[in-house]
Amino acid sequence: MESFQELVQDFLAQKRILVAGVSRSGKGAPANLIAGRLRQTGHDVFPLNPHADSIDGYACWRSLAQLPEPADAIVIATTP
Repeated sequence: MESFQELVQDFLAQKRILVAGVSRSGKGAPANLIAGRLRQTGHDVFPLNPHADSIDGYACWRSLAQLPEPADAIVIATTP
């Protein structure tokens, strides 16, 4: 069985990561912070919010069907 650290490294080895739950309300939202950090580490980030075309100056997708290419992984950071 892989350790938690190995699982995290496997996840972060993915290039294209979708982040569901990015917010129009500001950069301090958890999903926005996650998306920003993933960009800083060289990932291709696909922000997902059904109510926005762009967030923090980056294109945002309203649905999975709109993605320009398939994502390798997904982070879900939405409110319950």
